Amino acid sequence: MIYEIPFEYPENTPVSEVFNLLKKFNIEINAQTSWSDLPGEFLIEGTMENLIGFHRELDGPGQSFPVMEFQEYVRENNVRV
Repeated sequence: MIYEIPFEYPENTPVSEVFNLLKKFNIEINAQTSWSDLPGEFLIEGTMENLIGFHRELDGPGQSFPVMEFQEYVRENNVRV
């Protein structure tokens, strides 16, 4: 199943690093429309597994990534019908 969720670039991460992670995990990124009241400037879409991998690596090494909480966030914020 493909999910589409709000995303905002992290302040302290180079755009090129985010781009490389998007490619690595086969994540599509799109700009949100001006009428959207979702948080973030972008929408990213991918499988649950790819979204988890992307965010886990974006958080960086040594961080304990909350997989269960993230899965719940994806399901609650999925804008794809």
